[in-house]
Amino acid sequence: MVAKRGSDRQFKVNPIEWVAGKPIKDSTLVAFRFLGSKRRVIPKLDTILKMNGVRNCTFGDFFAGSTAVSQYAKSARFTVKATDVLRTSYVLLRALIQVIRLPQFHGLRNQIKSAGDGARYERVLQYLENLPGKPGFIYDNYCPSGKSSRSRSFFSDANGKKIDAVREEIANWRWDGKITDLEHDFLLASLLISASRCANTAGSFYAYLRKPDKRISKQLKLPRLQVIDVARPHEVANMTAEEAADIFEVHALYLDPPYNKQQYAAHYHLLETIAWGDRPELYGRNGIRPYAEIRSAFCSVQTAAKALSTILRKTNARHVILSYGKNGILDEKEIIQILSNFGEVKIYEFSINSYQNHHTSSNRACERMYYASKD
Repeated sequence: MVAKRGSDRQFKVNPIEWVAGKPIKDSTLVAFRFLGSKRRVIPKLDTILKMNGVRNCTFGDFFAGSTAVSQYAKSARFTVKATDVLRTSYVLLRALIQVIRLPQFHGLRNQIKSAGDGARYERVLQYLENLPGKPGFIYDNYCPSGKSSRSRSFFSDANGKKIDAVREEIANWRWDGKITDLEHDFLLASLLISASRCANTAGSFYAYLRKPDKRISKQLKLPRLQVIDVARPHEVANMTAEEAADIFEVHALYLDPPYNKQQYAAHYHLLETIAWGDRPELYGRNGIRPYAEIRSAFCSVQTAAKALSTILRKTNARHVILSYGKNGILDEKEIIQILSNFGEVKIYEFSINSYQNHHTSSNRACERMYYASKD
């Protein structure tokens, strides 16, 4: 059903219809454990864009999160402008979107011998994986035998020490000028992905599992990142969507804001600490780092509607696609009212397999996408 601009009447929501096409294959996306990751939604998004004639343009992804949608857009030959307030997501964006050629690591030629540039990347990862574990901030505060009186169990002792050793080596290489900023983030992205895969958590890092998950016994192994070789002027940033709407000029804008009270900065505090490489003061049973400065306005009933309206007012996009949970802070009527001030609105609904934790009774979620276009 289509809503006309300014209309606030009730609308029937129709399931999205599959259309012929060749959506991106899952195997081409770098998987990352992340709340609300849109990896499984991408074929639906691809369909919606094609149905509405949105192709070969500048594509904005202003809540990049796991970067799955940005990866899809880059592969689909959009020019990507992406941002996220989390440092973790920014590092992933740098590695997976901004990089368009495999880094060559010339500055490590004397330390790590190889037969060629591609082989050197493999040798660099092997070198890091073979580093002896070294107790540091992650081991001390998030492993069973660490110095913290809390005796937290986010990682095994061995993996905690390995994370500390690899993080320190990457930082030292950058400090000594042996690798560039982009090469630093390319390696750091592998470490973040690896840490998420061997963590004793249900998916987010808000808390660790009291009954250890089988992942905790996995040996930390750095994934080999595949570069999507699309030479376009992609841009990424570490800022809020509201700020990005002022800076990035895009033709199509995809928005996937939080739709409940869960602050992503709290749920990914540990990865944020690895991404920053700092030693913050920690709070509470689970050792959460301070995050007041990056709290999302979309997680509050009082500020969510205003935040969405601000983005739509600032952006110069002609097409907006909003992904939003059916039982979110903003209800359907509020969303339609806000979007109809931007342009003509269409609504799509479908079910997907979703993130599941010990509080969740089903892994099926009802997902909605709202499409709005300017006249």
